Amino acid sequence: MVNVGVVGASHLGVVWSAVLAEKGNQVIYLKGARFELYEPGLKELIQKNINNGNLSYDNNYSRLKDCDVIFLAYDTPTDAYNNIQLDLLNRVIAAITPNLNENAIFVVMSQVPPGFMRSIDFPKERLFHQVDTLVFGESIERALHPGSIVVGMEQSGKAGGAIPSENSSFVSYHELLMEFGCPKVYVTYEEAEIFKLAMNANLAAQIAVTNTMAELCGYVGASWEAVSEALKLDTRIGTYLKPGLGIGGGHLGRDLNTIEFLSRKHGFNSDIIGASISSSKYMQYSVLRELKNHFGYMGLNIAIWGLSYKENTDSIKDSPAILTIDILENYEIFAHDPRVSITRKNLVMVKDPLDALQTADALLIMTPHKEYKKFKLKEITEKVKFIIDPYHVLSS
Repeated sequence: MVNVGVVGASHLGVVWSAVLAEKGNQVIYLKGARFELYEPGLKELIQKNINNGNLSYDNNYSRLKDCDVIFLAYDTPTDAYNNIQLDLLNRVIAAITPNLNENAIFVVMSQVPPGFMRSIDFPKERLFHQVDTLVFGESIERALHPGSIVVGMEQSGKAGGAIPSENSSFVSYHELLMEFGCPKVYVTYEEAEIFKLAMNANLAAQIAVTNTMAELCGYVGASWEAVSEALKLDTRIGTYLKPGLGIGGGHLGRDLNTIEFLSRKHGFNSDIIGASISSSKYMQYSVLRELKNHFGYMGLNIAIWGLSYKENTDSIKDSPAILTIDILENYEIFAHDPRVSITRKNLVMVKDPLDALQTADALLIMTPHKEYKKFKLKEITEKVKFIIDPYHVLSS
């Protein structure tokens, strides 16, 4: 058991604190009131560990003096254009470090650009960067059973990322990491910072290729489902082959923008990153293009199912649904989402998905929530004739 402090009123912080408590550690989650969000299984996990005494909430930084390992676990903020903003992290670090005891390990989990970790004014033998690989909607499972844990430090130690045994301050942190039965990779700060950028850049590129090829299938009368199943049999190609409406959630967009900023700073070519960003923007407007192609600019009553940027989350950051609603400001829109409610002058939120269809000329299924998969295509076409279903939610 390790005494742990987690600082960060964010998705990352609330999930990681609950998972560390579930592993049997004594966890203090700072700061402020409990952070409310939707994540499958999270509410139950938090309550379980509050009840058994493993998890407590506080807003007093002095409590960190009793902790062996302290995690900074804020979701790194971005501006309106998804450019990374570090002011909050710098302020929180300045508040945390004076409250740590002389042997405490300080671990930054927040996404930071290359060079940030080495700039922190803290003893480097006790400073680590653990790469966050959580996914909204799957965070609990991925945090409890990670495929690997990548840790950045001042020097990676032995070749191949072996355990840095010569670092005597590492013991309590290593004890905590050993609770997770997965490979641990120890690299330099810069290598860990680049790892997250590289991971998301590869994911964004695969999303762009998948959306492009799925759109081509639509034009030539092929089934992307059949193509993707064949692709999965090739070990050189990953399994993220679901088409969608571009990159949402903010995290991928933030990291792509960071890479483009670094390419301008250092003078290297990042056209592949720009292509992923361009592809995402193109796909985010695809539903609007389909509406225009079919109806022109005539006034419509629109039904929208799903507001969050993906299923199993209540996050609407960079959501194609919100973009669509805001552009269709002169249309009457009835919308449903099982976890999200927003306010717009032209929008009516309904409690039942079918209620959105009463006067609809078109149905746009913007998020593949499981709640929508129970409906049959025939049932919906009896109420509305024009349907845009990018995720193939309806059975047909």
